[in-house]
Amino acid sequence: MKREAIITQLQSTPLFYGISSEAILALLTSPATKTQTFVAGDLIYSPENTEKKLGVFLSGTAAVHSVDSQNGVLLRTFSKNDYFGLATLFGSRSRYVSIITAKKACRVLFFDVEDISVLMQAEPTFKENYIRCMSDRICFLHSKI
Repeated sequence: MKREAIITQLQSTPLFYGISSEAILALLTSPATKTQTFVAGDLIYSPENTEKKLGVFLSGTAAVHSVDSQNGVLLRTFSKNDYFGLATLFGSRSRYVSIITAKKACRVLFFDVEDISVLMQAEPTFKENYIRCMSDRICFLHSKI
């Protein structure tokens, strides 16, 4: 997938909406930014991952399960343009709180916490989008209680 296509895809998400192509290109070209491919059944992210990363699905489908020693509960399904790691990226917890497993082949873009911090400084709209996405998730979870 070409960078221009990735930039356009990211700009279509609530998190990156309104962010300049130049700012996203800087994020994409950071040495810390990685794209990984997963096949069905692969573990994408779990509490074993201690790196603070923001993940964005470029393609594919994945299942998110709660961490349970016997059988985790399916919390949701991720697909193209979904993202994870918002809550733990700047949080005090050192580990991710769920298990993400590929249901179909997936491509996931991983951004480093330091690069996201730089983007927040350079693009105030991104900071607002981030807060909005976190608020939406909190409201969604609150409605489930």
